[in-house]
Amino acid sequence: MVAVPVEYNTGDGETQGGDAFIVYPGGDGPWLSTRLEAERRGTEDLELLRLLREHNPYLYDRLITQVFRSNSDYTDGEALFDDVYRQLLEALAD
Repeated sequence: MVAVPVEYNTGDGETQGGDAFIVYPGGDGPWLSTRLEAERRGTEDLELLRLLREHNPYLYDRLITQVFRSNSDYTDGEALFDDVYRQLLEALAD
């Protein structure tokens, strides 16, 4: 087992929720955190959006403005996000 710094250790060798780790030591190898998975998915989404911007700038602008207008003005509706994501994937599949 990999030693965990004492400030992140609960005393029983476990780390606390909300800590700074994105990979945890596991008995059968590293355990990937939800935080790391979210970062990976966000990076993939960014690359998909970059590809769409190159392929179809008009659709890129239209899709982005449906969900994001500024850092304080955005839509977090799951159904709309899923629809926009589907449109993004379909546009890149063509």
